[in-house]
Amino acid sequence: MLHESSFDFDILETALRGHSALDISRIHVSKIEEAEEFLLGYGFNMQDPEDLEALWSYHFKVVQFFKNKLLQEGEDVPTIISERGELKNIGQILIWASDPNSENHDLKVWSCAFIKALHMLVHLDNDLFTFFTDDIQYQILRPIQSHLVQVPQTDELYLGDPSDPASVQLAGFEIKPFKDVDSAILKLLAKRDAVALTLLDRVGIRFVTKRLVDVLRVIQYLISHNVISYAHIVSSESKNSICPVGVLKNAWEETSSHEKGMRFYDDLEEKIRIWMDQGNFLPTEKANTYSHDEHRFLKFINRQFLKVDMGPNRKPLRFFYPFEIQVIDEETQRANLTGEASHQAYKQRQIESVRKRLFGSTGVPRI
Repeated sequence: MLHESSFDFDILETALRGHSALDISRIHVSKIEEAEEFLLGYGFNMQDPEDLEALWSYHFKVVQFFKNKLLQEGEDVPTIISERGELKNIGQILIWASDPNSENHDLKVWSCAFIKALHMLVHLDNDLFTFFTDDIQYQILRPIQSHLVQVPQTDELYLGDPSDPASVQLAGFEIKPFKDVDSAILKLLAKRDAVALTLLDRVGIRFVTKRLVDVLRVIQYLISHNVISYAHIVSSESKNSICPVGVLKNAWEETSSHEKGMRFYDDLEEKIRIWMDQGNFLPTEKANTYSHDEHRFLKFINRQFLKVDMGPNRKPLRFFYPFEIQVIDEETQRANLTGEASHQAYKQRQIESVRKRLFGSTGVPRI
């Protein structure tokens, strides 16, 4: 246990400077009793059979995460950590993660990696989404789906009634599949600046438009028709690597005097392309740390205000829940599916980064 008169700034900086707890080099637990006190403060009572069994369940899932997602051929979780019969007490992992002795370095590295992954899993498993999955999905997706119109006997899909001038013909609409537990843990571990331990895209949708200008029109439609509330957009999470706002504004100014109608949008599309061809397409930031420079997309996070019925004689539960909206034109979508910009290459870069974060540059220790 850390003595009251000793300052460990590695730990204190999680409060003083917002550093992630995942990047702390060691903790201070030397006995099982201290481990139990640490876990009680964390939220688990080791003397409560239900809490204890929940911890062992998380332990099992983390072992599977390493085996299924992170480790390469020939690598394995040390049995002294992975096997319940050998480990006997989960608190022992905290003691090993605190060990300052260099001769036990490999076991310490593995223990630190293990509790970091377990930490992510606990937060994921106790998110509101786990308990109210159906209500969250329905209340977020239903308002959006109600504005999608499939023209009978055709493949034409619109956002809005096709007779409405504000409607936008789409090349596609997708509801993002749920991330499995392993993928969700990986994503959180990969986010080095993720102090808030939650995923903002457990629910997500993607609009694929016919033209680049229609990306802008989709967002305009969603806001002007109150399908989403712009007041609930999480501004810090908006990413745009498709087309800089300056380009859009310049193109708009050059065409704003044109007569409105479909021809107007054709002209605006042409102006946007001209500005981009002139070398004005330099996004201010990559859409994601692990995205390739050629990967382009636009996404933002909106928070939906939800109400969940809790049963007779009980007040409904009201809360905000985030979801991701992606909007992309089909030309960019095709480019993103190939080469270094592809999702498969992105995931591999993510895995390599997490391996380095958990095990360092020397790689996975063999015990």
